[in-house]
Amino acid sequence: MINNFIERIKNSRAVHNGIWLYIMQTFNSIIPLITLPYITRMLGEAGYGIFSKVFNIVGYLQVIIEYGFGMSGARKAAITTDKEELSRLFSAFIFVRALLLIICCVVSGTVILVMEIDTTECICFISFLIMLIGTVFQQNWLFQGIQKMYYIAIISMVSRLISLIGIFSFVHSAEDVFLYCILYSSTSFGGGVFGTGIALFKEKLSFTIQGIYSAWAELKDGWHVFTTSLSSKVFGAFGITVLGIVASNAEIGVFSAIQKIPSIVMLAWTPISQILYPISSRRFRESFDSGKKFVLKCRRVCLLLFFAITVVIALGAKTIIGLLYGENYAGRFFLVYPLLLWLLLGINNNFWGIQILLASGHSKEYSKCFQISIVVLVAVNIIFINIWGDFGAALAPALSELFLGILLYIEIGKIKECNV
Repeated sequence: MINNFIERIKNSRAVHNGIWLYIMQTFNSIIPLITLPYITRMLGEAGYGIFSKVFNIVGYLQVIIEYGFGMSGARKAAITTDKEELSRLFSAFIFVRALLLIICCVVSGTVILVMEIDTTECICFISFLIMLIGTVFQQNWLFQGIQKMYYIAIISMVSRLISLIGIFSFVHSAEDVFLYCILYSSTSFGGGVFGTGIALFKEKLSFTIQGIYSAWAELKDGWHVFTTSLSSKVFGAFGITVLGIVASNAEIGVFSAIQKIPSIVMLAWTPISQILYPISSRRFRESFDSGKKFVLKCRRVCLLLFFAITVVIALGAKTIIGLLYGENYAGRFFLVYPLLLWLLLGINNNFWGIQILLASGHSKEYSKCFQISIVVLVAVNIIFINIWGDFGAALAPALSELFLGILLYIEIGKIKECNV
């Protein structure tokens, strides 16, 4: 019996995917621990603030270009075995993303010309175009859907390693901030190019020119996931957006650096979410109750694990921040407390939203909850930042995630009643 269990584990695709993703996430967690202490000291608070401000804006554009295909595409890939359909999705996503990239570039260029944008920030923004091009060709949706996560792991690790070597070779002062932007972007670009090559030559997918009808069908089908992805970006980035208007570059740099701590912890959660999503999607095809029971069982274990991690970080917050970034950052160590609460609430909402609502095909309901909560987030950020500054920016997303969780829980209850 034990031998059979071990054999099932060895042959489990989910286990294999989990191992590869955790190898990748361990690597991706180590890289920031190496680069962040170096970059925050080389660029200084103001230089890192400029990088963070521009990266924050580019992040919105990246979500627009990605258009939520990472989730909607993964679900489609998980439930189809038709090679022709996968090739159609592969072609349609690249076509749509390329169109969105052109639109974003035209709009951004117009804004830069009309508004008086700082020269350094303009150069940094242009440097980040490499990242946006990489987003057009990003194929993680495919590899996640067909549960071949080792592609994602290998591509990510190779790209980040090349970027790491470049950072330590060329970034030596605050004047090199634009070089850091280019090197940071190269990870996304390299990942997109390598991923597309694997899809074409290893998975034998074919690229065909898509018509307007096909492009419109994917835009329409992915709309609710896209609006949810954009709202999710706002949850994490709107605080820096507002700080970019009312605070100095140095203040933005300190806040952004401390915000990276829960983001690094989130790297440990991401592969779990990616592994669970295709499995959850198939469980919900059996029945809503079957899928929900599976998700809630996983939720209990994961929340307990990440609660323990956040407690350890909270107890040593000042020391950790001082070691990572230096004493200039350690004075604001208390900002990490509401950010850690935001992390836990975000993981909890991933189960309610992505693993239950999205996996069961209720993207419209999921999107509706996000649209309501995003209004709360915007209002709370503006009010809190004007009162408490960077602490308000740290507290606002946690309260907004709490409100979102209540909405998602209510929506799931309605769906359950309809399935009785």
